[in-house]
Amino acid sequence: MASGRLRLFFALMPDARVLADLEAGIDSLAPHLHGRWVARNNLHLTLAFLGQVPVTTVPRLLEIGDLLARETPAFAMRMDRLGLWKRQEILWMGCRSTPSELQRFHQHLMQRLRAEVEHLPELDCWGGFIPHVTLARKVRGPLPEALPPWHLEWPCSSFSLVQSHLGSGGARYQALHSCPLQAP
Repeated sequence: MASGRLRLFFALMPDARVLADLEAGIDSLAPHLHGRWVARNNLHLTLAFLGQVPVTTVPRLLEIGDLLARETPAFAMRMDRLGLWKRQEILWMGCRSTPSELQRFHQHLMQRLRAEVEHLPELDCWGGFIPHVTLARKVRGPLPEALPPWHLEWPCSSFSLVQSHLGSGGARYQALHSCPLQAP
């Protein structure tokens, strides 16, 4: 923790079944692509990157997460699209069609954060919301045409406030608080 700040983001964290599906898919892709694969326990879908946040802001972030979770029904998404951001050399998995529930949830989270929390300078730095899971970095494209087909169903029943610990071995993510969504 540098000078009373934490590097934080809100994310959907895969449950054990989704994580196993992600691992199986990565294992099927690995022989076809070269890059630095994301550590399995770091796989997630970022909802809002907050950046370096004062420690004093964390209680308010937890309140916002809990309030939003009480207002949001659980939903499901189908991850069925592989992509490569060539400039950033990032291999990712996302949705061909983003569920409207996920779009609404993201919009409500961003509105609350913008309206109720100060000191979030990196909140809007990433442009539009493209829901995805980063699978690998340093991947030089293009993607091979003969990749194994792959998709997974992701039941989204909670989201988390996550801390990013940066070190010489790369980032390590730690869920600080989980916010369960409402049963549909």
